[in-house]
Amino acid sequence: MIIGLLLLATALLLAGRNILNDSKAGNASDSMVEQMHEALSGSDLQYYDGSNSANLADLPDYIRFPDMELPVGTFDGQECIGILQLPTLDKEFAVIGDLTYDNLYYAPCRFYGTPYKNNMVIAAHNFYSHFTYIRNLELGDSVIFIDMAGNVFNYKVGDTEVLQPYEVEKMIDSQWDLSLFTCTFDSASRFTVRCVNDNTNASIVDLG
Repeated sequence: MIIGLLLLATALLLAGRNILNDSKAGNASDSMVEQMHEALSGSDLQYYDGSNSANLADLPDYIRFPDMELPVGTFDGQECIGILQLPTLDKEFAVIGDLTYDNLYYAPCRFYGTPYKNNMVIAAHNFYSHFTYIRNLELGDSVIFIDMAGNVFNYKVGDTEVLQPYEVEKMIDSQWDLSLFTCTFDSASRFTVRCVNDNTNASIVDLG
């Protein structure tokens, strides 16, 4: 009985710690997003749909130079590359430029690639305040990424799949334009949302 009570107490402590970490993570991302909205509020948000491709001078820098580094803004000490919005879930997140164990406790992080080359992969913890609910995304749902230069990238969900932790190459060499992933509830696999560019449903996001 004593052992059972100790195990129960340990489980409750772990659950409490996870809830606390989840709450802290959500507050951290929300704080950074608020500051990023303020930083971008005076920007002229731009969506490129290819209609002016005949005039080289009118092309955005990232189209002409896709190997360029993503612009970075520092918020609450974290170097962020943009905002990820999931409109159908009423969610938005700061995205930190470099994935580290510590950074994942603040916000989703870029795991690989760039929107300029249509190969970005974003990872986040399976927190309710981060990527737990990406499981609820459906085919065709809108996904939006806004970089710190005010460039808007519109996507739609094209597929979902579950990958194993060792399938790194499959995660990053997928031919999908954007991928989002998080751990499954048992932490054994990676639930992955695959997205494609959505040039037919372009939208400019009002940041207020």
